[in-house]
Amino acid sequence: MLDTQYAPAERESVETCILQREKLNKKHIFKSVIDDMPYLFMVLNDCRQIIYTNKSVLDFLNCKLEDIQGKRPGEALGCIHADEYDGGCGTSLFCKNCGAVNAILSALQRMQKMEECRLTTVGGVSFDLRVWTYPLPIIDKKYVAFICNDISDEKRRRALERIFFHDVLNTAGGIQGAVGKLSEQTYHTPEIARCIMDMTSEMINEIKAQKDLAAAEANELLVNQEMVSTRDMIAHVVHLYRNHLVCKDRHIAISPDCREYTFYSDTVLLFRVLGNMLKNALEASKNGETVTISCCCRGNRILFEVHNPGYIQEDVQLQIFQRSFSTKGNGRGLGTYSMKMLSSRYLGGDVYFTSTPDQGTVFTASYPL
Repeated sequence: MLDTQYAPAERESVETCILQREKLNKKHIFKSVIDDMPYLFMVLNDCRQIIYTNKSVLDFLNCKLEDIQGKRPGEALGCIHADEYDGGCGTSLFCKNCGAVNAILSALQRMQKMEECRLTTVGGVSFDLRVWTYPLPIIDKKYVAFICNDISDEKRRRALERIFFHDVLNTAGGIQGAVGKLSEQTYHTPEIARCIMDMTSEMINEIKAQKDLAAAEANELLVNQEMVSTRDMIAHVVHLYRNHLVCKDRHIAISPDCREYTFYSDTVLLFRVLGNMLKNALEASKNGETVTISCCCRGNRILFEVHNPGYIQEDVQLQIFQRSFSTKGNGRGLGTYSMKMLSSRYLGGDVYFTSTPDQGTVFTASYPL
């Protein structure tokens, strides 16, 4: 019996899957209809294994049907969680929140289902998929029609619209209000001017961050390595977010254990990562709570750590770093994803976290010294 944390792990042999495919081939309506479909179309057996696909799937994966025969969808698509257990796709703890697995299980119970699925491949590519499943009560067993469409561009557009229409608009409104006060008063002018400068810098930084993320996903982002001072970097990030709206009624502290280190990195991208870590921690904190940022050296790694007292629920923890996932509502979710992607793909590092009810949450960004 294979281990599983969620869906059944048992599967048929590849030879059995081939026999099932041959039975489907006798239903000539399949080939004539599904090969013309623009969406990815698979037929799965009752063990969730691929026994049939249309041409769109083979073109998308750049493979032959024999290469994926008997695999499950997550295994064929290269999901990072597909090999965590010997049982394969659908059996890890992370699979409980997978829209694709849940839609397939519903179809095996004779229920049609539409879900969205966030998938990251072992190559670091992230997809947002919309999945439809239908029970196929044909031949001698339960079968599932599995249809999916890549909606990454749609999700990205919604996220950018949310950021520009909400966050940037709020900042622009703050600038407008400050300019209004400036026109009415002849005193406190330096303070208002500084406020305008800070909010303008925040808006420009937000726009540049989205521009860099788009370039990073398209593999067009250039890395500019230079000497970085950890103390200066932390001071820069803390200064920006102490004046940010998200810091209202909250506090930022720099750990007294923070020491000065220098290492080579891209200052702009590193600032994006640390800024997102600090911003997320502030958003997750309650009024009056303190977010602490620290830096240390362990072995040959520089570690930046951001702590907040809050606890992330387990079902949320399983989805952190997935593209488009957010606890802040639809159209968000680029923060933790961009932290992970920029660090691993461009800065030679990694971002991870721990979260417990007693100790709170610590996000760590680790880079080579």
